[in-house]
Amino acid sequence: KKSDVRVHIDLRDNYNPGWKFNHWELKGVPIRLELGPKDIERQEVKCVIRYNGEKMQLKWDCLV
Repeated sequence: KKSDVRVHIDLRDNYNPGWKFNHWELKGVPIRLELGPKDIERQEVKCVIRYNGEKMQLKWDCLV
């Protein structure tokens, strides 16, 4: 909300992560944030940029 960005959290249990990633890329979502249990422990998130495939680990404080 701070940066005025629309967000959708995909909580479907019946699909694996690869299927979900492909689903949202085909829809044209420009940035994907991946968050798992280990990321929560480290307070990090993986950010993937769709148009160039760049992946980076970001601290929660740096997200906005």
